[in-house]
Amino acid sequence: MLKFGIFLSYQRIHPPEHYEDDLFEEKLAEAIEADRLGYDIVWVPEHHLIHFMQVPSIAVLATQIGMSVKCAVGTMVALLTYRHPLVTAGELALLDRVLGGRLELGVGRGAYEYEFERLGVPFKEGKDRFFEALDTLEKIWHSPDRAVSYEGRFASFDEAYVWPRPAQQPHRRCGLPR
Repeated sequence: MLKFGIFLSYQRIHPPEHYEDDLFEEKLAEAIEADRLGYDIVWVPEHHLIHFMQVPSIAVLATQIGMSVKCAVGTMVALLTYRHPLVTAGELALLDRVLGGRLELGVGRGAYEYEFERLGVPFKEGKDRFFEALDTLEKIWHSPDRAVSYEGRFASFDEAYVWPRPAQQPHRRCGLPR
């Protein structure tokens, strides 16, 4: 079945004083209208330290949208390179729980070298960090009944179990080229 979605960009190209409406109120109104019109999903981004794309917490943003609409809410994309994968796994699982299983998870490494530099993450490590974090999430979420250990280049941990578990079980995976 063909589904329709809308991407809320959260872009601001001018200084804040040039806008009459609050960015987050404006985008929330757009999400509510998309839901009312029958859209299947509302997609939201994540970016850090960028004036024209002001969304440093995809979990907070998706929660705000999800608590106001009935359609699914998607991350386009949740950035995996900037935080520990155990924290990411817990935050995204909680988000899926809070949204009652309506989370569509899109993940990425980040696009702007500026973000990497300011967060102290070498840009050239982005792809490797992304795939390691993705592998870690897969391992955590595919182990519903026991803790897991992981030894990687960027993150390592012993016998960790993340609560809560995602509401959607089993979750599906789309293949990514490496």
